[in-house]
Amino acid sequence: MESAGGQIVADGQNGQDAKITLDSEAGKKAADVIGTIGREGLGGPGLATQDENASMIQFQGDKGSFMVNWPFIYSATKASVKEGSVDQSVLDDIKWTTWPRVDANTEAHPPLGGINLGVGANSQHQDLAWDAVQCIVSPEHQSQYFATNGNPPSSAKAFDDPEVKKAYPMADIIRKSLDAAKPRAQTPYYNEISTAIQQHWTPPADVTEDTPRETTEFIKEVLKGDALL
Repeated sequence: MESAGGQIVADGQNGQDAKITLDSEAGKKAADVIGTIGREGLGGPGLATQDENASMIQFQGDKGSFMVNWPFIYSATKASVKEGSVDQSVLDDIKWTTWPRVDANTEAHPPLGGINLGVGANSQHQDLAWDAVQCIVSPEHQSQYFATNGNPPSSAKAFDDPEVKKAYPMADIIRKSLDAAKPRAQTPYYNEISTAIQQHWTPPADVTEDTPRETTEFIKEVLKGDALL
């Protein structure tokens, strides 16, 4: 949606009264991409249900070609090579680029996600909790976490760490992707909207130009309490 110039929700802060903007030209472009991938078998037989690890294993196989996934798959593949379950040639063959474009002349906007840290309002040790948060999000610790666990940092400075560049030769591409990223639907009803979309956009082969309109109508019914997920 974002890469096609649209968004799923407008005025998300209005809660149940938020404007669902899936039914748009951007929505139809997104539906065309998803539907084409599904109908032409471009994502493999388990496309609709595969998680990150299943996708990685399929990618590492003889028929692996392209994959959209989290950066941790690179370190995971290196670990598999070290233990002998994946051939070194598989790792050597892996290359990288930015998120696929919907329009060839328009920069793509990958979905932005991450780990959120918060402190409970009734916590008895708020000062210590906030100190812990500040420690965790420091560039030094974010770079360490990235290099050892594969989750990219939110700090741009952390990408300059030599250990990060050593562990992830595509670190600059990841930083560029984060700079171009757009957040997921900003709404207190994210779970309801996300689940509704998953129900109507699965299986991918059944997605058509009518799917954005049908999904929009269903989401509105769910938010009003007139339909169940």
